[in-house]
Amino acid sequence: MQMRVLVAKAGCKTKEVNMRQGCLTRMLFAVSCLVLTCWGIAHAGGKVKLLVDGQGTVTVGGFKMQNGQTKDFPGSSTLMISATPKDSKWFFNGWSIIAGPSTLDNPGLPSTEMKLKGDTVVKVEFCTKENATYKITIQVIGNGMVVADPCTISGPSGTGTLAYSTPKNLVIAAYPSGGAVFLGWTGSAVGNGKVNDPCSAVTTVRVDGDYYLYANFKGGSISPPEPKVGKTPSAVAMYAAPVGWYKVNGLDKIAATLWGMVQEDGGKPCDWRFKYKRQADPDWAWTFSGWSSSPQRWTGQDFSLVLPDLRPNTTYVFAVQVKNSDAQSQWSEIKSFTTPAVPPVVLYVDDDAASDPGPGDPKQSDPMEDGSVEHPFDSIQEAINAASGTTIIVCPGIYTETIDLKGKNVTIKAQWLEDKKVTKPSIIEGVDGAPVVTFASGESAECVLAGLTITGGREAPGVWINGASPTLKNCLIVGNGYNGILCQDSAAAILNCTIAGNRAAGLACVDSAVMVLNSIIWGNASQAVDVSGTLAPVITYSDIQGGWSGDGNIDLDPRFADPGYWLDLGTPMDQSDDIWVYGDYHLRSSGGRFWPILETWMQDKVDSPCIDAGSPASDASKEPAPSGGVVNMGAYGGTSQASKS
Repeated sequence: MQMRVLVAKAGCKTKEVNMRQGCLTRMLFAVSCLVLTCWGIAHAGGKVKLLVDGQGTVTVGGFKMQNGQTKDFPGSSTLMISATPKDSKWFFNGWSIIAGPSTLDNPGLPSTEMKLKGDTVVKVEFCTKENATYKITIQVIGNGMVVADPCTISGPSGTGTLAYSTPKNLVIAAYPSGGAVFLGWTGSAVGNGKVNDPCSAVTTVRVDGDYYLYANFKGGSISPPEPKVGKTPSAVAMYAAPVGWYKVNGLDKIAATLWGMVQEDGGKPCDWRFKYKRQADPDWAWTFSGWSSSPQRWTGQDFSLVLPDLRPNTTYVFAVQVKNSDAQSQWSEIKSFTTPAVPPVVLYVDDDAASDPGPGDPKQSDPMEDGSVEHPFDSIQEAINAASGTTIIVCPGIYTETIDLKGKNVTIKAQWLEDKKVTKPSIIEGVDGAPVVTFASGESAECVLAGLTITGGREAPGVWINGASPTLKNCLIVGNGYNGILCQDSAAAILNCTIAGNRAAGLACVDSAVMVLNSIIWGNASQAVDVSGTLAPVITYSDIQGGWSGDGNIDLDPRFADPGYWLDLGTPMDQSDDIWVYGDYHLRSSGGRFWPILETWMQDKVDSPCIDAGSPASDASKEPAPSGGVVNMGAYGGTSQASKS
């Protein structure tokens, strides 16, 4: 049997969720357990010993108890236990049963029930921010409840805090009640990318800092619907949610949506308004919105206001007010929210990170992946989709995918270019007969691809540039079934690249003003450079097979260490099943070249003519000594893996 549940969510499309009978059974069982704990079978009672870690006040069964105190509760089956921190420096961190058969209803709540089933030692913990680094406060907004083991929090405004000594992936589940629907999760945990799916009722949250999380429900009966006439209207400030980053006069800004709800309409439709300010500002700095244009909100209905131009990483406070034709409510309780910090300027991609449940398989992703070092994306396209004017660092590995820059001016850089300790390549291996890398949305010179190996374009070019002007630096473009690079109506810059072993031209230019500098185009099946149309590339200080006019150009065997090749699988007339065998395109050198297999340096008996043959104006400072002070040609020129002089 399946049940269809229609779930409406804030910021998400309404979607249907099919819940199998087992899932429904578990949900009903969880709710049933909450009911049964209130009507459990009576027990004989027992003695309770209290242990207190930290500073606060504790009552057990209505009696105030001290740390180490024992009290007998004969005949009692259920005791209400409550914990109050000493002051604002302390917060409640949880209950636990140290010894005995008793159970706690909600160990994560300051006030909860203990089912006394015999002599018991119960412990309460109070923490300060200094000794509980990882915590999350969950608040229910509206008619529903949240189960976040071991805490159950009920609406319409219940709050619970969970704290941990180490980071934790916490499963959270939101259950509507009273006819309400779940809208989604908001708060600083969402703003910082810690919630796996903010639109899903059941998801996970990464608790690796101090966060606040709202479970938002809409509808249901908050107060008795009758009688209403003559009641004074009232309102509830619900929550705020960031809605997008942008810049104003070069400054980072963020917008946020404020939400409120009519708690009581007084029998007539209500207008609404907000007031808001930065928390640090004085009371006279409140900003007031105007009243809504026409009365249209009733009990249980929400309303919202978008605030533009907010500062990042800043705490704001707000309140709401409603009125009908008879009366005006008091301002609601003040709520606060903190805008997220500016997104990181560097995103990371790693196909086999420690946090990845399926190394090498982008279909199995870290549920908390956010592009950070700790939780990197596992495909390059994911990082491109999330990036905006950022740098993407691609860790070593083989990324089986095709990527499209989609007009974004980002820098995608292999990690070995950034970190000398990293020596292994970052390889994009194409699939599905499409170009491995596509620039076809007007990308400018600020869109940079650097240090990557691009291969596996079976029936398409390794790089396709159409109507764009990207920059390719220190890239190795090899083993593609068509052109290495195909440029159409474009003005790309190709700097210190090696284009070899491709089954058509190394570089094909159609009406394109391409600039090539310090590069090697050698060993491709067709000519090195194929030009058509009225424009021609400008090539200088490069090794071009067959020769090319231009300053510093040569036409000499570059003497690659061990170039790759196509392996014929016994069908010489059919190239479709051939396999590209990876090679080593470092330049041979008697002074020393890097050997990637053993990650060490070795010396050859011969020297590549491409060493110290690049442009005298190019930066050679990163090349290892001994160096002639002039950059090498090819993908490793100007880097820590450049062959020595």
